[in-house]
Amino acid sequence: MSTDGFDRVYGLFAKDVWRICMLYLGNPEDAKDASQETFLRYWKTDRKPVGETHTKAWLIVTAGNVCKNMLKRKDRREIPLDSLPETGKEDGEPVGLLPALLKLPDRWKTAVYLYYYEDMPAKDVAKAMGVSESTVFVFLSKSRKRLKELLEEEQSSMTHD
Repeated sequence: MSTDGFDRVYGLFAKDVWRICMLYLGNPEDAKDASQETFLRYWKTDRKPVGETHTKAWLIVTAGNVCKNMLKRKDRREIPLDSLPETGKEDGEPVGLLPALLKLPDRWKTAVYLYYYEDMPAKDVAKAMGVSESTVFVFLSKSRKRLKELLEEEQSSMTHD
């Protein structure tokens, strides 16, 4: 792959990859490491995806896999979630949503991210995740239900404090 081609892909998708890494790992330093590893894998792969949509999906799924591997490492440092900057206020999403998203199972997080944050059609999410389209809708439905429960619990605990 040419450096120009790689630079273009990196320029288009670096923020997206970093966001998915933050979603999984919850800390900026690890997200940066995982992002770099994801793009290194992209650079090294012989079977590059064709087209922007497939490239983006490949990078996001690969980033999720890199993050899962990092989470399995025993020497991983833990940084409390409340020490992170409150991105919700800047991004226009409720502040409690990021911590709630972090509590979802990995496959649900990936489906939510691709569908809602990346505006990917369910059929493309299904292809990227290697599941059926109906499974994507099940993940999304269960995610919405669980997020609602988590946010209600948070709201309830805030009113009782």
